[in-house]
Amino acid sequence: MSRLFLSILLAGLLLFCFSQAKKNSGGLFNTADSLFLQAEHLAQLAETDENKQESANTMYNAALTAFERFINSSPKAGNDSLLFWARLKAGFAGYYLDSAKAAKTNYLAAISLKQKLTGIPDSLLFTPYLYTGGIYYLQNQFDSALTFYKKAEHINDLYKSPLNESQRLYNRLGVMFYETGNYRQARNYFEKAITHKTKAIVICNP
Repeated sequence: MSRLFLSILLAGLLLFCFSQAKKNSGGLFNTADSLFLQAEHLAQLAETDENKQESANTMYNAALTAFERFINSSPKAGNDSLLFWARLKAGFAGYYLDSAKAAKTNYLAAISLKQKLTGIPDSLLFTPYLYTGGIYYLQNQFDSALTFYKKAEHINDLYKSPLNESQRLYNRLGVMFYETGNYRQARNYFEKAITHKTKAIVICNP
């Protein structure tokens, strides 16, 4: 599938979806969420297929654009659970697309919103903590990275079974402690990573 065709398809899809949303916030969110779910499905099928990977990228771009439209059109209701989900999924879409700025902005916003939403489980903070830590690490802000990694670890420790991608967390903590010369702690985390093999991230629907 050519890049030009994908671009035309994306433009047409967005135009159709936004027209169907009728400019109400619930409709805009449903549009964005539908695009996100399609993007997740394509990403799972992609593996090493470049054409499918490009299709997944196109759909994630569409989802990110749609979530941003929903976020920008939402009323000033900071405790809106739909806004939390929009921020969370927009963060994941940005992270998938290697857009650190979009990912970090949306993850931090989701974390802030979660503090006001007691009905949403704490486990959903694990991903934004983990991935925000990773972004800070790549930006050489190691203190901030460690802060978010330790928050992710605290969330993981609240549950009897390891959360999805806890292995990634332990590996990253191991690397950080190894780089700072704390080899005992590094070894502890690397051993945890070996015994906590988990699946890839799964974001449930609201």
